[in-house]
Amino acid sequence: AETLYPHEEFGWSALYARREGNDKYIAAPTPELYDLEVDPGERDSLATMQGEKTSAMGRALFEQAQAMVREENLALAAGFGLGEDEEALARLESLGYVAGGGGAGDAASEPALPAVGGRNPMEATEDVFRLHRAQELMRAGDSAAAARLLEKVLDGDPDNPQVLLKLGLALQVAGNLEDAENRYKQLIEAHPTFFLGTSRYSTLLVEQERYEDARSVWLRLSGLMPGFVAIPSRLAEVEIAGGHVDQAAHLLPVLTIDDRPDSQPHGGRNFAPDRGDQARVAVGQATAD
Repeated sequence: AETLYPHEEFGWSALYARREGNDKYIAAPTPELYDLEVDPGERDSLATMQGEKTSAMGRALFEQAQAMVREENLALAAGFGLGEDEEALARLESLGYVAGGGGAGDAASEPALPAVGGRNPMEATEDVFRLHRAQELMRAGDSAAAARLLEKVLDGDPDNPQVLLKLGLALQVAGNLEDAENRYKQLIEAHPTFFLGTSRYSTLLVEQERYEDARSVWLRLSGLMPGFVAIPSRLAEVEIAGGHVDQAAHLLPVLTIDDRPDSQPHGGRNFAPDRGDQARVAVGQATAD
């Protein structure tokens, strides 16, 4: 069993569990072991007293994960049916499934699932409440209050990528653009290849018509992640927004409206047009004009 929710949503450790008879092992930043027959509430970990069993169950859990999930299959999943969809790619990246260049990793040497490490979500209940409450406030339109809560989470968890991302967005929606930019900068400095961080920062810059700055952040990421499939279309969007259609045309092959996947109901690719397609169509329309 596993839960990737704290890793995906909050940037904390993933948690995994394996049960053998009455023994339950939990892979966490501090491993835990329980005898469910005598301790069904999992109150007293036996990990330190039964170190050999704890280590053996941990190895068995890792081997099981390796057998069930392979990096090359995940990389193929990221490239098939998703195209260059920003949210999907970013979510896979945050889970550790997408690497720079979009290539598959070495299944023998790389973990099959996100590694255990970082903050233990079982020891962060107060911040879990704050994060959920901040999300509720954002949905209710009170982004300033959400930002204040997220600042409190960040006080105890500096440089957390998901918290910085959420905080930058809350500040941006609240109209505090200078502080939002500072948080996005902090995010990509601490986590240089975090795709969604670069995307959000670029959006902020484009909204302020700072196209050269937006171009720079994408070129920076391109240098760090050469070949990453989504970067050219994002950079092309910046060039189009800044009026440099010729530059965008150099980045992407032109896709006409008739070439779009949604205009081929019985052929071509079997998924909806993504942002990369939209950027190519924009290049085609602009160059046609």
